[in-house]
Amino acid sequence: MPTFLNSISRKLQAALLTAALVPMALSLTLAVSKSRSMVAEQVGAARADGAQQVARYLDRMLYERALELKAGAATGEIVAAAMGFGDSASTKTALDAFRSRSGLVHAARVYSLSGALIAESGEHETTPAVGTDWFTNAKTTNAPAFVGPVQRTAGGQLTVRIADAVESAAGVSGVMVAEVDWQAITAAALQAVERTSDAGTTVAAFVLDADGKIVAASDPTLIFSSAIDDEALRDGIATHESGSIVAKFRGVNTLAGFSPIVTQGNNEAIYTGFGDGKASVLIAESTRSAFAAASSMTTLLMIVALLVAIVVGAVATSIARKMARPISDAADLAERLAVGDTRQDIAPLEGQDETVRMNAALRNLLVYLRGLTAASEQVARGNMHITVDPKSEHDSLSRAFATVVRVNADLTQELGLITEQAAAGHLDARADASRFQGDFRTIITGVNDTLDAIIAPITEASAVLERLAQRDLTARVIGNYQGDHARIKDVVNMAAENLDHALAAVASTSEQVATASGQIGSGSEVLASRASQQAAALEEVSASLNDFANVTRQTATNAEEVRALAGKAQGSAANGAASMHRLSEAIGRIKASSDATAKIVKTIDELAFQTNLLALNAAVEAARAGDAGKGFAVVAEEVRNLAIRSADAARNTSNLIEESVQNADGGVRINAEVTQQLSEINDRVGKVGEVIAVIADAAAQQRLGVEQINGAIDRMNATTQEVAANSEESASAAVEMASQAEQLSELVAGFQLTERRSSSRVSTAPKSVARPPARQVRRAPVREPVRAPVSEPVRAH
Repeated sequence: MPTFLNSISRKLQAALLTAALVPMALSLTLAVSKSRSMVAEQVGAARADGAQQVARYLDRMLYERALELKAGAATGEIVAAAMGFGDSASTKTALDAFRSRSGLVHAARVYSLSGALIAESGEHETTPAVGTDWFTNAKTTNAPAFVGPVQRTAGGQLTVRIADAVESAAGVSGVMVAEVDWQAITAAALQAVERTSDAGTTVAAFVLDADGKIVAASDPTLIFSSAIDDEALRDGIATHESGSIVAKFRGVNTLAGFSPIVTQGNNEAIYTGFGDGKASVLIAESTRSAFAAASSMTTLLMIVALLVAIVVGAVATSIARKMARPISDAADLAERLAVGDTRQDIAPLEGQDETVRMNAALRNLLVYLRGLTAASEQVARGNMHITVDPKSEHDSLSRAFATVVRVNADLTQELGLITEQAAAGHLDARADASRFQGDFRTIITGVNDTLDAIIAPITEASAVLERLAQRDLTARVIGNYQGDHARIKDVVNMAAENLDHALAAVASTSEQVATASGQIGSGSEVLASRASQQAAALEEVSASLNDFANVTRQTATNAEEVRALAGKAQGSAANGAASMHRLSEAIGRIKASSDATAKIVKTIDELAFQTNLLALNAAVEAARAGDAGKGFAVVAEEVRNLAIRSADAARNTSNLIEESVQNADGGVRINAEVTQQLSEINDRVGKVGEVIAVIADAAAQQRLGVEQINGAIDRMNATTQEVAANSEESASAAVEMASQAEQLSELVAGFQLTERRSSSRVSTAPKSVARPPARQVRRAPVREPVRAPVSEPVRAH
């Protein structure tokens, strides 16, 4: 069962609400369903009627344009032009007049039977007429006017072409065609039935062609788009009858009304209808807008039903609470009584039904239980003089309670007598168990046995303590006890045992202390003598260390001077290496200058070679010139001789310079070797300085170590003399400790122990021994330190 039905009040509420609300919910569901179907029928009929009116309007407008076209085609100018006798200007004027009379035609044309354009008014036509449906249909004799499909002109206008034959006495002589402004015809008709709210268009009108494409709409972007995507709507329009349906239109749940555009009356001879009667008008309204009234009605019905439900719920709650309150109060009281709680009251009820009787019985039960509770509390407080009167001859609870009170009073009396006797020191008093039965007799017997068990260990423990008080440490508790009595036995025996062992250990320890004190005294005498000898030896060692410290100090001084000399030598070697480095750089610059000079000499040699070559060329040219070039030949010869001498001089100079360069290269190599040797000398002098520095540091550390050892020897000397004095004092203290151990042994002998650790006492010293005075420590004479000859430090020259 659900938790919300866990009370009788909620069960009554649920029953009353179910009886009242289920019929109301069923009625509301039927009303909502019926209202929706009625709204769908009424709105759908209105939309279908609107579609039919728009279809009639469009049919009439196209029909009138067809009549105007027939009238225009019968005029003399048009007929003459079709027959080939007309004037083009007059034909154009007639077409302009036709357009102005109609007001809805934006282009008019006249064609010959061969399809040639005779005249036109309005937008120029670029498409040939031959082969088109409207031209072929218009040439047919006695055929109605052709109303073609919706098309878009080159200028972007929507147009419907109406074509008809131009007839004369000889028959059909041409074709006249008018392009009707389709947007102007449909705009007013569609806007008349459309409805727009703040949220947007809620009722929209469309003109569909035979293929289901939109050919007229308020939204120009929808023109020529496919609109019918619902099979049920397609089947409804295909019947060519007016009607309505709830279907999907352009992806939206729509209540659609539709009607075909068909010819009205007997006009088939003039006009067969737009799109051959297969086009239709569709008015679509979203179901949300269409069923707005039904939704409002549904909301109103639901609000009314909610209010009714609230009222019914309140009434049902009031009735259920009134009916269930007495039962709930009785259940609460019974639950509290079941757990022993008698503090709750219950109000009396008026009437004669079962709830009133149950209420009275519970109130009497509550009074009865409160009386027993009060009597129980008195008994719990120790009041055994209360009386409980039975309510009837069958009130066994009251009689049993009175018996419990009487037995508890007798038990209290017996226990009180035992307590009084025990308080007075009469531990042999016992209660009379024959007056009771069952567990009460067991209690009295247990109290008597408890007293017996308590007295026995106490008595034996008292006897043992009396013997211990008389210095008899062999007394023990030997009874067989349990629990806390066993603990008393163990504690008493443990105390006696520990005291016995302690005194025995004291006696043994006193004997050992006496023996040890004698030994300590002898050892202290020997220690004092040897400490004096050790002090004398340490003084001699101290004198020798002083001599060694002086020698070490002088060695450290000499090492410092050697370190200074090594540092100066290292500086001189470094300066020599730097000077050689500068010499190497100078020789390198000399070698570079020699190389440059050699290059210049080589250049002079090349110039001499070129001059000689030019002189030869000049001589050749002078020879070619004959007598006129003799003087030039002499000059050329002199130039050639000069070039030869320049070449010889340059060659000699080059040889000398090459020899100088070779000597400079040798000097550079020798300089590099000297520089390397000076660097090695510098490195080795540096290493010698490092070794000498290490030696100097070691000598300094050695000097410090000797000084520390000398100080430690001095401290050891002083400590050894103090140890010698303390050893003599320890000997005197050992003699005193032996005397006190003798006195402790005599004290322990007064007790009777279970086991003696030693049969006789050992005395190592008299009871009173005078403490000898501390001896003075003999000190060895201090020798003068032996001074070793110190050599003069080595000095560098």
